[in-house]
Amino acid sequence: MNSLIFTFVWILISIAFVTMLVTTIVKIANKSKFVGVLISTVTLFFVGLICFVSIFLTLPKSSSYSVDQLFGEQQTKDKKTETKKLEDTPEKGLKGLELGDKIRVNGLEITVVKAEFVQPEDQYYYPENGKVLKVYYKFKNVDKKQILVDNSAFDLTIDGESQNQFFGMNENTPGFQHQLKKGDTENSYLYYDVPEADNYKVEMNFKPEDKAYKADWNIKNSEVKETESNQPPATEEVPTEQIPSSEEQYNNNNAVQNNDQQKKLEEQEKKRQEEADKKAQEEEKQAEADKKREEELKQKEEEKKAQEEADKKAEEQQRKEEEQAQEDAEKKAEEQQRQAEEKAKEEADRKAQEEADKKAQEDAEQKAKDNSSNEDKADSKSNEDE
Repeated sequence: MNSLIFTFVWILISIAFVTMLVTTIVKIANKSKFVGVLISTVTLFFVGLICFVSIFLTLPKSSSYSVDQLFGEQQTKDKKTETKKLEDTPEKGLKGLELGDKIRVNGLEITVVKAEFVQPEDQYYYPENGKVLKVYYKFKNVDKKQILVDNSAFDLTIDGESQNQFFGMNENTPGFQHQLKKGDTENSYLYYDVPEADNYKVEMNFKPEDKAYKADWNIKNSEVKETESNQPPATEEVPTEQIPSSEEQYNNNNAVQNNDQQKKLEEQEKKRQEEADKKAQEEEKQAEADKKREEELKQKEEEKKAQEEADKKAEEQQRKEEEQAQEDAEKKAEEQQRQAEEKAKEEADRKAQEEADKKAQEDAEQKAKDNSSNEDKADSKSNEDE
């Protein structure tokens, strides 16, 4: 903890030192007063140097804590206790691991612990390639969720060629499958039918949650132990004439192997058929979904087309109604104008008639006045004549 505090203080002082150093250089270049700034810069340098030395003096002596760990690179002196995280290189994987190397992938710690040559436990079953290699695995769940791991994630190869598992042991369920809860640890092993070789390689292809993680462990022949602990079980003595010959035993072994291989082939064929049926069902479901989607799109297209036709028809109807309304308005305006013109004409005729009547009356009055005047003149003249 003290080393972390000194590290933090050293970083702050380093930043301050660089700032003051730049300020000193600028003041010297500008020929300004720089003595006080220079003293502060030198002081910061020595204080930072003291903090830097204190970082190493306060480091714990434990091998699990080092300078590399302090600056972000986790590395231990004991290689066998080092845990390599496969999440750091999920695409490249981890290659060249050795027996005892531990890796962590998706919250699961995996270790190929050791390997040894063993003897078959079934007297009628022997390795075709000459040796039975037993490889020990260790698994530990360091995550909160449950993790499933089984033997299908591990394969043994020699020069890139995959080796078959050996089933000539008294195992009720060869292989392994573990559902690990948080903190659970399981130890397992697998048997492989292998020839004599200088190097064997365990290849892992672990696929949790649709992700693939790969790693391989190299097993040197010199590291493989030879054990005779698992001898074939004792059998009752049989008469000499009943002991099968080596040829019969070979044929029996071949028959057993062929039977096992036939079972394996049948299981593989069954699995392949199940996968094919599952794929066919998924394709059928996908086809139904696509068909349903096409029908929905077609229905939507038809609805859209019907809506467009309805909108077009409504627009046409509205246009006709507007034209009819405009035509009716024009006719009404023309009728009103015609009535107004007739009314104006009648008014003009009435006024003209009134004018004519008035003029006729005035003419009659004038005529009567003229007649009266003439009569008066005539009476005056006749009086004068008398």
